[in-house]
Amino acid sequence: MKKINLVIITLIAALLLAGCGDASGKLSDGNSVIFQVGNTKLTKNEFYETMRDHDNGDYIVKDLAKLLVNKEIETTDAITKEANDVFDEVIGEYDNDLAKALQTLGYDSEEDLRSDILDSVKSDYLVDKYLDDNWSALTAKYLPAKIRVLTFTTQENETEPFRARADKAYAELKSGVSFDEVAKKYMPEGSGAASLAAEALFTTDTAKYDKAVVEYMKTVVTPGLSEVFYNEAKTSCYIVYVTNNNISQLKSDFSNYLKNSDAITEELYGFYLQKYGFRVYDINIYNILKTNYPNYLVQDKEK
Repeated sequence: MKKINLVIITLIAALLLAGCGDASGKLSDGNSVIFQVGNTKLTKNEFYETMRDHDNGDYIVKDLAKLLVNKEIETTDAITKEANDVFDEVIGEYDNDLAKALQTLGYDSEEDLRSDILDSVKSDYLVDKYLDDNWSALTAKYLPAKIRVLTFTTQENETEPFRARADKAYAELKSGVSFDEVAKKYMPEGSGAASLAAEALFTTDTAKYDKAVVEYMKTVVTPGLSEVFYNEAKTSCYIVYVTNNNISQLKSDFSNYLKNSDAITEELYGFYLQKYGFRVYDINIYNILKTNYPNYLVQDKEK
């Protein structure tokens, strides 16, 4: 299975050539035989057409990633050692039985497994490189900060409107009552509101915060307490306490957040594909990527 991937790398390399229109990819050595079983032969053209017509883009994207990782990250002694350590850990999970590990994981050889592990280790370094190279743009886009949020909405059997409760909580905070005390008093224990009242890393793409909170955070210059403000529908209101928006102090937390984000993976590969002028000229492969991996078609972003 992994040897097939190596063939695909050769095929994908051809796609890195500039092109346009409704063309179809052709291989200069397409009639070369990859393998033969009895009298049945499989040529590169046949293999290419089969993968093009039946793959949903996963193989293409995987091998594009391999190409970019190895283009950007040098294989140093330190990285090789780290990869060897990971290899030992993986084999250790199978009682140090290499044959069992290869069979279970679907590898043909130790060399193939080591190669994929090395690429995986290098991909972590590529993420670090991308973050360092684009740090200012990323912080401007995601606006990382540590915040606590008090949320007020209509409650069952409530004795006063939620805005009145919010105003009381705000008055207590302004008078010097601690945020913890106010949160415990006004946020139901074990509720989503209580969870939001705990300090957490905020970013503009964090789904757990209402749009009104996100819009407020775009106006924040220094840490501190917001006034009470409503959401757009006026069905809830909020008090936001920004505890820290110092980018330097938040670098570790924000970097870890980005590394676990699917969106950052697409941004990363889009950035490096654009750097190297990636183009797809085969209309069939273009359509596959357009459907399943549109962010990888950086040529569309240049139109």
